[in-house]
Amino acid sequence: MKGESNQIQWAPKISQAKIRNLYEADAKGIIDEKLIDEVAYALYMRCQSILEVTEASRGRVRCPVCGSLILRQVKGKGNKNELLECSRCSWQIRWEDYHKSYNKKQLHGGSAVHLFQRFVERLPQTRTPQEKMMLIDTLLHEFHTFCKGTYLKYTRPVAANLIQGTATEVIRFLDNLTYGVKSPAQRKKVRDAWRKKLMNSTVFSYSHRSRKDSISLRMAAVSK
Repeated sequence: MKGESNQIQWAPKISQAKIRNLYEADAKGIIDEKLIDEVAYALYMRCQSILEVTEASRGRVRCPVCGSLILRQVKGKGNKNELLECSRCSWQIRWEDYHKSYNKKQLHGGSAVHLFQRFVERLPQTRTPQEKMMLIDTLLHEFHTFCKGTYLKYTRPVAANLIQGTATEVIRFLDNLTYGVKSPAQRKKVRDAWRKKLMNSTVFSYSHRSRKDSISLRMAAVSK
């Protein structure tokens, strides 16, 4: 059975508006269980897509029709004409077409794949809306890292894989999220830790960002 690229569906990024509404309610001490669930499970689906794409890049492709595992001959980009074929349902597609389905959609987990995996594993175990909110908040304020020996550097925010917008837009968005007197103290600790990591990250040295924009972001992070 010949496969079509439109059979491959990846979960989209979550809108900034939905995240903003969640934090505004949280700042007022409002526990909106429906909204918390909507955001939590939208993130859950997005994380699952990220994990699946990361595995595919490592040579383990999941058939979108029956869920069976297809082992590629070459890991990474590999041979674009390699034919992926499911031994169970006969679904097939060229690797180039499969790769196009997720390319440039920020669906590769990179160095943060364990963070997406942790969220997927822990969300079903949460028992209260407060636990879900804490899990959401922690994930959104994590970073990709570069590690070599004892050298550790924070690179880009994990939220860039999860929330709509460019990395710069997502950083501004996170930095401007609403926190109020009724926001749990732990929430503010997570935010403050994120800002410290941001100040020590390589995100300001992106070649596509102007020096002026870099400075304004740094000042915004310091002034709050």
